[in-house]
Formats: sequence, structure tokens, C-alpha cells
Amino acid sequence: MKRKSTSIQTRIFGTYSVFIFVIILIIVILSYSYIANALRKSAFQSLDDLTISLSKNIDQEIKKMDDITLNVLYSPLIKDSFHQYIEMQTIKVNDEITYLNEDERTTVRLLVDILVALQGPSLSIPQVMLHTYSGRSISTSSNNYYKTDLEEKKWFSGVNNKNGYIYITTPYQGTDLSMSTDDFTDEWLVSVCRTYFDKNNQPQGVVETKQYCFNLFSEISRFENNNLFTSVYVINENNNVIYPYVIDETQSNEGLFYYQYIKGNTSSQNGVITVREENVQKSLLSFYTSSYTGWTIILATPERQVLSPLYLLIKNLFIASLLIIVFSVFLSYIFAGEISKPINKLRNIIHKYDINDEHSDLDLHSKISEIEELNKAFIAMSHQLKDSINTLLTIQQQEMHSKMLALQSQMNPHFLYNTLSVIGAMAEENMDDEIVEMCTNISDILRYISSDSSPLVPLEDELNITKKYLNCFTFRYSGKFFYDMHIPSNLKKVKIPKLSIQPLVENAIKYMGQVSPPWRISVKGWHSESGFRINVSDNGGGFSKEELERINKKMKLFDENNTLPSLKLDGMGILNIYIRLKLSYNDMAYFTLENTTAGASITFGADRLSNN
Repeated sequence: MKRKSTSIQTRIFGTYSVFIFVIILIIVILSYSYIANALRKSAFQSLDDLTISLSKNIDQEIKKMDDITLNVLYSPLIKDSFHQYIEMQTIKVNDEITYLNEDERTTVRLLVDILVALQGPSLSIPQVMLHTYSGRSISTSSNNYYKTDLEEKKWFSGVNNKNGYIYITTPYQGTDLSMSTDDFTDEWLVSVCRTYFDKNNQPQGVVETKQYCFNLFSEISRFENNNLFTSVYVINENNNVIYPYVIDETQSNEGLFYYQYIKGNTSSQNGVITVREENVQKSLLSFYTSSYTGWTIILATPERQVLSPLYLLIKNLFIASLLIIVFSVFLSYIFAGEISKPINKLRNIIHKYDINDEHSDLDLHSKISEIEELNKAFIAMSHQLKDSINTLLTIQQQEMHSKMLALQSQMNPHFLYNTLSVIGAMAEENMDDEIVEMCTNISDILRYISSDSSPLVPLEDELNITKKYLNCFTFRYSGKFFYDMHIPSNLKKVKIPKLSIQPLVENAIKYMGQVSPPWRISVKGWHSESGFRINVSDNGGGFSKEELERINKKMKLFDENNTLPSLKLDGMGILNIYIRLKLSYNDMAYFTLENTTAGASITFGADRLSNN
């Protein structure tokens, strides 16, 4: 069934409409991906920064408490007065308060005054206490002392286990302070404790500083008040919920669940992860574990709240894309109509075009300058096409000429003479098997040289024929001649100009007689940054200075003129290989020859892999 034809305007309109739609769709997808990733990254970074900031704020408050504790521990005045305090004898005792004589009360007041002084003028820490193991306690809120059973304190064993290091309690209500002041009654507190040692480094008691929970967690409370959808939890290393400090079973269970989820899914000390569990709201968890307190602060925010700007972006992108598509389709329809008429004229000219004719007077008589320029460009292109075809034919002729020279150069009379001499000597010694193998190698080499296959062959083929060539000389110079090849297996499929390695090996064998045996030839290959390299080196006498200058001069002349120089059959192998490399790879070709401490070294290759 014959396909129904359509007008050029319809085709242009349809093509441009689809093209515009696809382009806009790609732009929208890429824009969405980029902006979405940026928004997500920004949201995650903001959560991470906020979590770290809240954790640092808590660390700062704890450090204030611990600084006062350390000041008490290392104060010489405290050590002297505390020693006297321990030695005091009571004169009267009721249930809680022990009464002292005037000298002893002076000692207690001195200790209290020192503790108050260490609190600082701002009194940002509500209370500092000094407990003895004998059951006496003094605080900054009283000029007397009262009895305390430290072993009944929940934190007593934990402080002892720390052996002088900081111990932070879980939140508790301040009933212990009700004797000295009513300010702390039913208030939630956190204490920082350290073991007190005397001058002889013997434990004598415990230093305790107390802080209101509403002061310690004031920044977290402010944050929660301003962010109703975000919950904050603080968990210590013993899986105790520190915040919220007013015990709520539901919140406590949620905090512990998030804490265990983080520990089970990452070993990092901070970051942002997503909760993906059945029957659990999908949330983003931002967490940070303080190396100072050991507390982990967790911010749990529903993912839909964090990504709400992203959903708004999707909506706006959809509306904007729809409007742009409608407008672009309309413009494409107008544009198709404007260019269809002159294009039809140009089509007729192209139909009548013959590359062998001259078209200098072609004229569309179009009022659209772009179409006229297109017509001029078409005429110029036809001339360039002719020039390109002529250039291609010239290059092909040069390539064939180079190939013929290379084939002729391989028929080295010295090689045939030496090979036949070896065969004759081996025949006299009745080495029939070796003669058969050597003749087979020579036959394969001649067949490979005379074949009319593609000028580019797999590296593996070139290596095989080179091995056969080298094996012939292994028979000839047994015990004196050695060779090795180190070529990566993934490089063997790379295609190189035919007869690139064997002539270099032949050249090395030709001149290695300048030095005493043993003679060695090495063939190596490797990948460069963007291509490959093949190296042939020997331990012969190397190139003479004049020979290096002569070869380099001819290579430079070829690069400048891009024409084949007149080459003699003898000694043209190296230059022949260089020219074929340039014809195959153009500016990507690589070729160097040099003398080393051992002998001569030639490296060639290309800055792109040729597998085709």
C-alpha cells in the first residue's frame, strides 16, 4: 500500500513540535533532578547543621557545669578547708541537720564562700555541692551541712566507676534540695559529678554541680516551639532518654526506636537518614553524637514537611512546561510555513544537481537571505566535496605506494641467506624436526608478508608472525639470542598497521652483531592515558648520532609536506612504519626512537585505541 505523502510544512511542523516537546521534557527532567537534589541536599545540610548546633549548645552548658567541678577539684583553698571539714566532730545531731561549734561553722562558711566564688558572679549554675564519703554534704545554698547517704544516690556507683572522670546523670526531680531552699522543689535537674581526691590522690568524696533542665535544654525547647512538626530526642550511651525529661512513655518509645534504628543502619557519628519501616511514618532523622557527653541528639521530621518546597516546585514546573510547549508548538507552525516555499525551490535545484557540472550561476531568487546563504553553502559544499574526493584518491594512492614499498622491504636477502645457512647446517646434523619447524615458520612469514589483507591488522597477528621470525634466529644463535614479549591481553585486539613490529625486530637483529652475545630483544605494550604504546628495545650498539638525525629529518619533512619522500629499499623500514602510522592515525600517531644505556629503543602507538 502506497504511503500517503504530506506537505513539507506539515512535516516540519510535526518534527519541530516533537523535537520541542522532547527538548522541553529533557530540560524539565534535568532541571527537576538538579533542583530537587539541590533542595534535598540543602534540607539535609540544614538539618545536619541544626542538629550539630543544638548538640554543641548542650555541650557548652555541660562544660560550664564541669568547669566549676574542675575548679573545685583543683582549688588549693578547697583542699585545705575540706581536710579540716572532714576532721570536724559534731556536737549535736537531729534527723538531718548536724550542728557545729563556732570554729567548725567558720570552716563550713569558708568552704561555702569558696564554692560560691567558683560559681562566678552570674550564678548560671544553680547549686554546687561537696559530699564526703562519711555522709556529710555542703552546698552553695546553705551555711550549714547536712547528712547524706551517698550509696543511696543513683549516680554513686557510676561516679565511682569513672574514677575522677566526668559523670552526667539522667534528669531527676530536685527533692534533695528541699531542705535548703524551695526553689528546686519538683523541678527537673541534671547533675555533673566527679570524684574528689585529696593531696595524696586518695578519694575523699564527690563534687556535684546541678542545673535546671529547662536551662540546659532551653535551645531545644525554643526550636520545638517554632517547629511543631519536628520532634527532638536526646539519648545517652546507656539507652536512657535524656530529653524530653518529663517522662512520656510514647515519646520515650519513639526516641529509643529512632536511636536503635540509627545504630542499626549506620556507624557514623552524625548525618541524616530516612526511616523506611512498615507502620512507621516516613521521616528524616538528623542525628549527632557528642564526643564530650556521649549523648546522641535526634531530630525527627516527617519527610513531606522537609520536601514540601520540592512538591511546590513540581507543580510550578508542570504548569510552566505546559505553557512553554503550547507556545513553542504555535511558533513552530508559523516557522514551518515561512520556510516551506523557498525550501521547495532549493529542493528542485538539488534534484537537478550534477557533481560534474559547474553551478556558479545558481540563484533561488529568494527574498529570504538565509535560504540564499544555504544555496551558496550548497555550491561551496559541492566544490569542497570534489576536493575531498580528489584528496582521498591521492591519499589512497600514497597508501598503496607505501604498502608496496613496505612489502618489498621485508624481503631481506640477509634474512633469507642466514635462514638457508642455518637450515643447511641443521641438515648436516640430521636435525630433521627442527628444519621442518623452521621451514614452516618461514612459509608463514612469507605468506603474511605477501597477503593482500587490510592495512590494519590485530596486534595479536603481528605478534604471532614476529614470534615466528624470532624463533628462526633462536635456532641460528642457540644459547646466544633471547627475546621476550610482554603484551596485556586486553591490548591484543587493537589494530595496528601491518608489518609494524617485525621490521623493527629485524632492524634490531641486523645491528646487534656490533656487540658481543648474549643478544636480547624485548617487545612490550601498555595502555597510555588515551591510547596504547608498543616498544621494541635491544642491547645492541644503538643508533649512531648521524642515523638519528637523518631519520628525524625525514619524519619532519613528511609532517610538513604530507607527501611520501623517495625511499631506498635498504634502511627505509623505520621511516616506512612512521609514515603508515601517520596515514592511519593522523595527528594521533605517536613515534619515538632513542638510544638507552643498553642499546636502541623504538616506541610507537596512537592516542586512541583502534579496534575497528
